Order: sequence, then structure tokens, then C-alpha cells
Amino acid sequence: LSAPSGRVVRRLGLSPLPNPRTTAGGGGSTCRYRARIAASAGARLRRSTGEWPDLISFVASTQDETTINFCNLQHKKNDMKDKFTAFLTHLALSAAVAALSIVVVFFIWYPAPLYTAVGVTKIFLILLAVDITIGPLITFIVYKKGKKSLKFDLVVIALLQLTALAYGMNTVFVGRPAFVVYNVDRFTVSRAHEIDPKSAEKAEKNGNQSAKASWLAPKWVGAVSSKDNKRRNEITLSSAMGGADWPELPELFVPLAEVKKQIHERAKPLAELRKLHDKDAGALEELAKWKDTEVKWLPLRSNAKDMVVLVDANSDAVIKALDIKPWP
Repeated sequence: LSAPSGRVVRRLGLSPLPNPRTTAGGGGSTCRYRARIAASAGARLRRSTGEWPDLISFVASTQDETTINFCNLQHKKNDMKDKFTAFLTHLALSAAVAALSIVVVFFIWYPAPLYTAVGVTKIFLILLAVDITIGPLITFIVYKKGKKSLKFDLVVIALLQLTALAYGMNTVFVGRPAFVVYNVDRFTVSRAHEIDPKSAEKAEKNGNQSAKASWLAPKWVGAVSSKDNKRRNEITLSSAMGGADWPELPELFVPLAEVKKQIHERAKPLAELRKLHDKDAGALEELAKWKDTEVKWLPLRSNAKDMVVLVDANSDAVIKALDIKPWP
């Protein structure tokens, strides 16, 4: 579309003019034309130029003669094409980063079904959707090929987008389930920001490796009562007043193997869980995969949704967590 069609040339009586972009090189097509258009012919002009919607803005209809530069019209079309190309490129890059973020969050920090138990899914996906769309949209608005400040503009947009993503990922990271703690008669999900910092520091000084949170997957541990009577009373009082309890106190953490006896004593038969969900076809279908003689279960407490943890009936080892309610 570097030049008007023969129909437009004939109906407007256009006369070709030298094109400074092509005559110097001795080639190329003509896209500058002189048109003799009377002021009263405005309506005819509009009817004749449907294939060039922006043409009217280039015509001084109050003059008997004007120059129509179809080159400029084509440049406008190219600008829009460049904008869409830049937008789609930026969107593709953002989508790739988003895909990597999803893998990290849902397969490493919040392995299934803990992302449901903690309730991170909706919040994270909203943050991600906003981040990957705003950047490409701003790129579409500011992009103009040949613009002197284009590189600077794109760098600023990328930095802002990465900063927003880093903030969102950090928020998700500090809210991740750092520990799944067995205490008394159940498992409890302890998120990283819920861990008592003084207790964590005390555990580190004592060389308690079970209390060291991983940067990756949540760690399954047990929690036992403090051997110090004074500290035990402090914890009981603090818990009664809404403070930190066993699952938030790393100083009490021990390897899961050390609480196997308690797990064995407290674990419940699957028949009890089946009875609880006798009208839930989905839960019954999931439980049908396991034999009562081989598997037992314990409740899993979390901030968003309680679930169950299956344990081996013989070894008392944790098998997996299931998205099934442990309560009526």
C-alpha cells in the first residue's frame, strides 16, 4: 500500500509528483500526488477514498489544489504494525516469566494441595495477571520506531515490571508454608512469616537442624513440649492469649521420626473418614484408592482450609496430604 489504487487516482484526478524518498535512488514507487479538488467536492472526495480512511486529514479542501502524501499514510500504518509487534513480543516474554513463576510457586513453594490449604492461588494469579498485562500495554502506548528515547522508555518499563513482579513474589515467598508440624494430635501448616523470630534464633543457637526452614519445599517436622518448666508455662500462657503456639516455635521442633509413636497412637482409621463423607462422591472416590489396613489419617490445620494427612499404618510415615475436610 505504498501508493493509491488506480480507482482513487482516476476519480480524484491525481497527478504524480516526484517522491524525494525514491527519486534520489532512481527507483521505488510514487506515493506523492497533486490533486485539483474544489472546495465543493468534499463529499465526493470522502466517498472516493474508503480504502484510505486517514486521507481526509491530509487534504486542504479549502484550496483548489493540494498535495496528498500517501507516504505519510503508509508510515502511520507501519507505526501501528510496529506497536502491535512490540506489544506481542513484550507479552510473550512476560508470559514466559509468568510460566516460570507459576512453576516455582505451585510446584516448589506451595506443592499441591498446600496452595489450597493456605489460599494463595487467587491472590497470586491476580498479581501475575496484572503484572504481565500492564507492561506490554505501556509498551504499546509509548512504542514508536526511531524515537530517540525509545530504549530508555523500554528499559524503564522493564525495570518497573520486574520490580512489581519481585515484590509480588517476595510476598508469596514470606507467606509460603515453611513447616508442616505434627503436634499433639494433628498436623499444622506454619507459614514463614508466622514463625516466632526469637524462638527461631534460639533454635539456631542450639544447632537444631529440624528448625531450619528450607528456601524450597516445606519441611515436615514434629513439635514436642519444652523440657524447661518455666518455658513450658510461658508458652502455655502465650498460646492462651493468642500468641505463638507449638507450630510457630522452632525451638520445639524435632525430626518427624521422633514423634512416630504419637502419630501411631493418634492416627485414625479410614473408615471413620469415609463415614464422615458418606455423601461426598469425590471424597469417597479418592479414599477408595487406599486400603484401611495400610493407611490411616490425621487432621491438617491451616489458615484457609483444613485437610487430612495420610500416614502409613505400619511405619507411621507420611504418605501425602489430601484435599478432604477432617471435620463434619
